[in-house]
Formats: sequence, C-alpha cells, structure tokens
Amino acid sequence: MLGLAFWLMMVGMREERAFPFSAGVLYFLAWSVMRYADLFGEFGGMLGASCMFFTCGLAIAGFALYWHRRKAQKRSEREAAERDEAADDETVMDSAPETGFKRHD
Repeated sequence: MLGLAFWLMMVGMREERAFPFSAGVLYFLAWSVMRYADLFGEFGGMLGASCMFFTCGLAIAGFALYWHRRKAQKRSEREAAERDEAADDETVMDSAPETGFKRHD
C-alpha cells in the first residue's frame, strides 16, 4: 500500500499532474488512519484520534504547499527558457547575412 501511494505521488510530480499526486497523498493518509485505528484504536482514545487527524491535516497542507511551490518554480523555469529561446532567435535573425536583394511592395 505504501509503495503504491509513493509511486502515485512520484508519477504526479514527474508528469506534473495533480490528480495522481493528490490520489497518492490521499491514499497515504487513508493508510495512516487505518494503521492508527488498527494499532492504537482502543489505546489512544479521543485525544489520540484528534492528534492523528490534526497530523493528517498538517500533512495535506504541507503537500499542497509543496505542490504549489513546485508548480511555480516549473512555470518560472519554463518562462525563462522561452525568453532565452526568443532572445537566441532574435540574435540569429540579426546576424543573418544580407542577400543584396531588396523587396519592393
């Protein structure tokens, strides 16, 4: 179960797709809640359950913040690459030799 959760998150990050990433996060959180209920269900009581759900909320907020920052970084890298490519194209066009022919419209 853990392997599938992390695999989904990695696929989402690699392909920049939110759905597999979110599914991996939710699958991991569902697994952690089920493990908590299995191991500490009778021992933790209401306080333990509230701590578990608080921790899961923090994990979701952390993953959302990470995803948002990663998307912003990728977007800025893509825009910088496009600007560099456009500047290179202009440089090539400026340095092209003149043909000696004039166009008359």
